Amino acid sequence: MDIVSCTTVLEAKEAISHRNAGKRSGNLLIVNGNVEWFIRALKALAFLIGDWDGTFSPEIHWNRVKRGFSPEAKRADKESLEYIRGARKDFFGAREGHWWVQKGSRHDQLVTEAAITAMSVHWMKEAGVKRSAFEAAGRSLALRDGVPEFFAYFEEVCVVSWGLADVLVPCLRHHGLHRKVSVAASEIRFAGGQDGGKIIDLDFRTVVVGANKDDAAERFIEKTSGDLSQYLIIGDSLWDLLMMAVGRRDGSEGRSVNLLIHPPSDAKNETRFLTDDTIDRMWPTLSGIYMSASFAPLTRLIRDTRNT
Repeated sequence: MDIVSCTTVLEAKEAISHRNAGKRSGNLLIVNGNVEWFIRALKALAFLIGDWDGTFSPEIHWNRVKRGFSPEAKRADKESLEYIRGARKDFFGAREGHWWVQKGSRHDQLVTEAAITAMSVHWMKEAGVKRSAFEAAGRSLALRDGVPEFFAYFEEVCVVSWGLADVLVPCLRHHGLHRKVSVAASEIRFAGGQDGGKIIDLDFRTVVVGANKDDAAERFIEKTSGDLSQYLIIGDSLWDLLMMAVGRRDGSEGRSVNLLIHPPSDAKNETRFLTDDTIDRMWPTLSGIYMSASFAPLTRLIRDTRNT
């Protein structure tokens, strides 16, 4: 795996462009700043906090559950999500009469993202999806190459996902990882008895979305009582920025190692990745950008740093 040091976001984008253009081949780790610091930081790691979809799995696990939707249910689900996403944009241009709306606040983000989860669960209920379908989806969900071996290098692992624990826990159990990994994700309430497995509703007490991933990460850090320098926090998108920021609290002696994973993909996605503001907004909080579809190279790097 190639390791390059970049001190500015422009240098990082140039390194990514070279990788995409074939000037660099194979796996690439772009370190924000000093490589020696980064290698020393890897030695201290004991705990792992990470997103799921796009991070530990190449799939979007919601789609696994929705495969059984009828065409009508798929259309209704799509229309609902488009409406809610549009409503979120309206928060930034709310009418003057809406004096109670905090334009662009975290509250607005949390409300709309929770609504997306709730509406998705609603259409799953309408489609008659049962608990068994969630468990089957979990058992069939793919992991990125090298994930079990990667997890083995940490004392405890926490998955913080804008997703469903009802899919992720069966997935982890299927791969024999459930004893080591805690899951912070939304949960569904199911009926028992003769209606066993039918969806009742979303348990709103458990909702995790992008806007409150930091709360879940904070609770995990409190539970494990480690120094911030012992945590690796990894994600694949802007939705993980708040979670990563927990490891960079002002006044803390240590700081977490924060990685943005960006597997090689098609040219369209690469162009979007470089032209939108994802890297610009995340760069100050990142320790590096990991460009690989496998965790094996990163696992070997951690192993080698601990053996030297």
